[in-house]
Amino acid sequence: MYRIASLLVAAMLAAIEPAAASEILSVPVVVPFTAQTKGTVLELDVRLREERGYSIILQLGFVRGDASSRRRIAQFAGTGERRADGTPVNTGLAIPLALSIRALEPQGATALYEKQVADFELRGYTDSYYSKTIDRVRLVPGVYRFRVEALRDIPELDSTPVRLEISYRSK
Repeated sequence: MYRIASLLVAAMLAAIEPAAASEILSVPVVVPFTAQTKGTVLELDVRLREERGYSIILQLGFVRGDASSRRRIAQFAGTGERRADGTPVNTGLAIPLALSIRALEPQGATALYEKQVADFELRGYTDSYYSKTIDRVRLVPGVYRFRVEALRDIPELDSTPVRLEISYRSK
């Protein structure tokens, strides 16, 4: 009985996204993130080697080659259009997230960025996902902890693979 209970607990823990980063990653980073479930937390430790602007992006996946799947996700992604004053016309489905970035230093972590966001602009798309830019942040070389938390249940995305991307555009 004890062994069965242990196996069940281990299986449940394996299904939960990591609460703390266990390794230091390098950009670009693309990892699954259950943005549709309130309370989901993802923490990533990332080494940045250059001073530049880094993009934090949410990827909304769809079934490659399936037009109805693509249309369904397209309505959540927004249009990417802008008004004459530069403001977005349609940012798609609101996906409330809390995002923080901390510099990891020998003497401890220093908070650099903390923000709650919900409306992200369409950045682009591929044959299997739409990209929505959460934000762009200029950072210097170092190791940083990126923490993202889903702030609301979003049933519209229940069957949608969602990934978090940290990357930069080439010079």
